Amino acid sequence: MRDMGSSSSLKSLILLCLKIIKSIKTRINMT
Repeated sequence: MRDMGSSSSLKSLILLCLKIIKSIKTRINMT
């Protein structure tokens, strides 16, 4: 149970990082 919770939080953290990277990439492409 505890491992599942940590993995889900890690997954959300990775998704957040990917979203930030994606927004940065699109911003670079725009310029």
